[in-house]
Amino acid sequence: MYATPYVHPGGFGSVGFLEDIRDDSITVADPIFGSIIVSPEDCFGVISTETGSMLPAVSPALIRSPTSSHLLPEEQQLAANKGEVVMLKPRHFEGEAFPSGYPHAWKIIRRWREGVAPDWRTVALSAIFARFSIQRPIEEAEELFRAFGPTIRDAMLRGTLPTEAQLLRFKGIKGTRATRQLTSGKRRGEYSWDDIPAILSIFEWAPWVAEQAATSKDYSRDFRNLIASEWAPRGLGIAKISFTMMLMGRDAACMDTRMQRYFFGEYEAEESSFSFGALEDEETEIGHSPERVQFEKKTSRRRTGKEARGVTEKAIATYAALEDKLEETPYFDPDWAMPYAKAQWMLWETLGRTATTASHGALWDVIGPLIEGIDRGLG
Repeated sequence: MYATPYVHPGGFGSVGFLEDIRDDSITVADPIFGSIIVSPEDCFGVISTETGSMLPAVSPALIRSPTSSHLLPEEQQLAANKGEVVMLKPRHFEGEAFPSGYPHAWKIIRRWREGVAPDWRTVALSAIFARFSIQRPIEEAEELFRAFGPTIRDAMLRGTLPTEAQLLRFKGIKGTRATRQLTSGKRRGEYSWDDIPAILSIFEWAPWVAEQAATSKDYSRDFRNLIASEWAPRGLGIAKISFTMMLMGRDAACMDTRMQRYFFGEYEAEESSFSFGALEDEETEIGHSPERVQFEKKTSRRRTGKEARGVTEKAIATYAALEDKLEETPYFDPDWAMPYAKAQWMLWETLGRTATTASHGALWDVIGPLIEGIDRGLG
């Protein structure tokens, strides 16, 4: 483990453990002040906590984690200090090996899962993050969430939920697809992507989810099944409910567009268009394989009836059957606390045009202060 002397945003010097290093920011785990995000220019070196000596370089070299020995045939060295690192080089991937963001995310998820009481505000923010990742590059979703997430979080801390009119003015929401309205058709005047109605629906849903989590020690997919069957809020289908559960520390896998392409394949199409359904999770894209089209139709079916708010049992069973395919991947570990979540996260990173490390740092940056406050009994 490594530490760094740094200048605290308050203007005084301190020393803390290096928790995460990025190009434009460093997260320092200060024993006194908690997690602090500072500029690299405000850090003055690296200290080895084992020897107490100051290292000659700011970025010490770390060897790969032994937990990834089944993925790489020979020893490799990383010129970066990112704490717990797992190198990924799946058997089907021909590119360069790269570090997974899952270990960093799991460190936070585990603390949230085991050390912090379920809180509806963290559930709401995670679900909103999941909603904004639908049909968006994850980099764009994180950039937008960093812009408006803190505003929603701070409003929650004051005990006042933002209204529709206020949401429309938030940086990161204003001027995006979330505020775009339909100008023709049966839904004229409604939001084309339903992002705003989805946020308002999530505000109602999240306290109920937190209540279910507080009274259940079931961390398996059964908990996700219960949530989805009882209440799927507007704008969240099983995939993004599963994403939210995963972030909460309950096992589930987000079998989103990228995952569906991997397991089902897809017809090539020069142009893609989307049909916007108010209660749909993943919008329907031209070029899907028949199996994928059927999967999306089946998993989007909701219960009927005046009091019904969730999806059907058949929809859940269809979705779980696709999750089961993760057991055939090299990332599935049945002894892991959340085997389906881990396998999906790591496989997802390897898919797409290029392999991508994903720790979803934007989410942790936004809800981190909230979790810290809850952990200290300040919530």
